[in-house]
Amino acid sequence: MPELRELVVDGCGFHTVDLRAAPALERVACVDGPVALAFGGAPRLARLSLTYALDDRLVLVRNWRLSGLLGDAPAMAELLVRFTGEPKWMTSGPLRSPLPGLRRLVVADMPSNWDVSWPRVILEAAPCLEVLHIHVQEEEDDAGTTAAAAAEIPWPPAESARHERLAELAVVGFAETRGQVGFVRHVVEACVALRRVVLVRRGRVVVGSEGRYWDWKLVAAEAAAPREGEVGGGGGDGERPTAAAEWSEVEKMVIRSQVKSASRPDVEVFIG
Repeated sequence: MPELRELVVDGCGFHTVDLRAAPALERVACVDGPVALAFGGAPRLARLSLTYALDDRLVLVRNWRLSGLLGDAPAMAELLVRFTGEPKWMTSGPLRSPLPGLRRLVVADMPSNWDVSWPRVILEAAPCLEVLHIHVQEEEDDAGTTAAAAAEIPWPPAESARHERLAELAVVGFAETRGQVGFVRHVVEACVALRRVVLVRRGRVVVGSEGRYWDWKLVAAEAAAPREGEVGGGGGDGERPTAAAEWSEVEKMVIRSQVKSASRPDVEVFIG
């Protein structure tokens, strides 16, 4: 497959994709059930898009490791991930191979009872990551908070996970849970280049001009964002939330105090 530049595996029922001779391949998308990936022969692979959903009947069939789902793609610059299903079916142990080229990570539609901190595995394996955007689904009931607290991943302190490049973190679907607050505070403390944090209570993922495989943008439910960018309102892209859905000024002040340490006064925290 010397001329292949794009590969889409959508609803094919494959369990494994092993690319041994795809020297021109630049982007891969996999949709449906999880697929074990190997990219030994795809040195130019720059974009990977994964959309996987498992229900509780299939979770018990196989224990999926994140390393196997991502493969080994050192040139990958952009990773789009949508993993859904109950319970959390993907294990978040350290990656077998680093991701030295990764610049942008988007995690879409994360179930509210999954531990929001699991993308730390990718952050710690991607020393050049600059943008991390996470969208969390809205909770349907109070059970989601209990499940998330019970499934929290133990992590070492921020001092041992210093990151030099991450400049922007956005969490859409931020509900001020203990796990979410702890994750954001860790990123603020560990990522020395971080300058902007966006925490939005309600929003969604929209498909951009490149289509549903390659172009995901996080859009806040508010009509306006603090700056031009992918996270925030955009004219008709979002719906105005009800007054009850908005943070009060007191709530915003409390959240800022929770996620922003005194040692990082240079970090701008926008709460919407």
